[in-house]
Amino acid sequence: MAVLGVFLAMSPAEAATITYTAGLPIAESTTDINETMSLSLFNLPGVLTGAVLEIFGSGTQSVSLTNNSVNAQTARATQSISLMFGSNLVAVASYLVDELTLESIIPLLSYAPGQTRTFGPVVDSDTISYDMVAALGSLSGPGTFDVTCQSLAGLNLVGGGGNLSSTQTTLAGCGARITYTYDAVPPTGDVPEPSTWMMAGLGAAGLAAGRLRRKSS
Repeated sequence: MAVLGVFLAMSPAEAATITYTAGLPIAESTTDINETMSLSLFNLPGVLTGAVLEIFGSGTQSVSLTNNSVNAQTARATQSISLMFGSNLVAVASYLVDELTLESIIPLLSYAPGQTRTFGPVVDSDTISYDMVAALGSLSGPGTFDVTCQSLAGLNLVGGGGNLSSTQTTLAGCGARITYTYDAVPPTGDVPEPSTWMMAGLGAAGLAAGRLRRKSS
């Protein structure tokens, strides 16, 4: 038993990580989008100790503004894409309350009668990370869970007196990534076979007998 105890002390569980990603490379589509991505649950030998979920998105925005008035007009505008995330796993969905917003600012400018100004394309991206420590129990087991992403794209125009028309092109894409931290179980190959334990025991017994013989002589 003493030999076994020493061996186990020399083979502790080791900290490890594994990452699963969906949505890479990010494929942008014409908005508005409605995407579903699947990520693996933790189903490896070991004890799950942590999980970090990252949601990310990118957008490409272009717009043309035309003054349809016979008078000069002044205006500014903001293009935006709001990405909203959810999940079919309740414990995960409870974290995904933040919108990821991508914006493109068009400064205050004057537009001559009949003038068209074009802006973009402007490319933007962002990421939000969540420490899923309270959801570890729900993240363990076989199978996958879904992360959904929906977009709302629009243009907020201020000024122009209602005389500016717009032509807007917006693309967006989403992704998700989860990284699990866990204590890995040592490979079974590290555990000696029963015959090895027997040989070790016999060897130890032989050494003890040798010592006794030397003492008696």
